[in-house]
Amino acid sequence: MHKLYRAILKLYPAEYRAVFAPEMIDVFEQASAQSKRRGLPGRILFAVCECIGLLKGALLQQAAKWAAPDSYITARSAPRESTGSASEIVELQRRLEHLIRSMEFAIAHHDFPKARFYSDQERATRADLLKLVNETPE
Repeated sequence: MHKLYRAILKLYPAEYRAVFAPEMIDVFEQASAQSKRRGLPGRILFAVCECIGLLKGALLQQAAKWAAPDSYITARSAPRESTGSASEIVELQRRLEHLIRSMEFAIAHHDFPKARFYSDQERATRADLLKLVNETPE
């Protein structure tokens, strides 16, 4: 299943894979390990749902790239001048990565209240990071 997941992941645009593939693979491996506890029917259902979801995501990302090739992903991840301390920025970025992985894991396990919690935390942390990055020195 891991080889199939990685093969389907190659259908995503290269820019998307560069940003999100490591996290997607990590979350998939965690969810795959959890699915082993549900027996063969649970593993089959997990595999089918993951493949369908991954194919749908690849199609949507290809469409998004086609619709706006100049601003696809790179516009959102372009580096900006920063006045915040590097350690504060790095810490917030690490927190964001952790929250996103946790949210994806919760979604993969259909724990939507927990996913909502992580989503709210991610939104607040992203706002803090944006404020820190855009802060002007006085």
